[in-house]
Amino acid sequence: SEMFMKSKLFSILGISALLRIILVLLNFPLWWDSYVYVSLGKYMFSAGQLGFWEPFRPLIHPFLLGLSWNFGLDPFIVGKVLDIIFSLAAIYFIYKIAEKMFGEKVAVLSSLLFSFTPLFLSFSGAILTDPLALLFSLAGLWLVIRKNYFWAGIILALSFLTRFPH
Repeated sequence: SEMFMKSKLFSILGISALLRIILVLLNFPLWWDSYVYVSLGKYMFSAGQLGFWEPFRPLIHPFLLGLSWNFGLDPFIVGKVLDIIFSLAAIYFIYKIAEKMFGEKVAVLSSLLFSFTPLFLSFSGAILTDPLALLFSLAGLWLVIRKNYFWAGIILALSFLTRFPH
């Protein structure tokens, strides 16, 4: 039964990944905020020579984008790939939380519903803070459920530093 449920989880993650890759390849226009996060990352890693600074923006996401740019990678491609990875990890944590609290059937259903929610899908590949902040929030909640409060606090603080409303 455990192997069967794991194969369901991997199937959900696989279909979700495929759908997100297709959406990213459709190359929808990015929002203003996406460019701001890339610009903030460049500003951080160029000592203020490139990009610009907006002090009211959270720092974790722009830091990751700037780090990729600093390594010579295209931060727009890296941002889209990271969004897909963060989204898939969030789906995984939805599954694990639901499985722990409500059982396997609810875990499968909730991860399916969550995975294919239109708003959640639209933010995958948009290079916004939402997928990473959501991942941190869910990982923190998972750690709270497992009574690992120290690491839960750190992860939830990272969620706040990724998207202030979290």
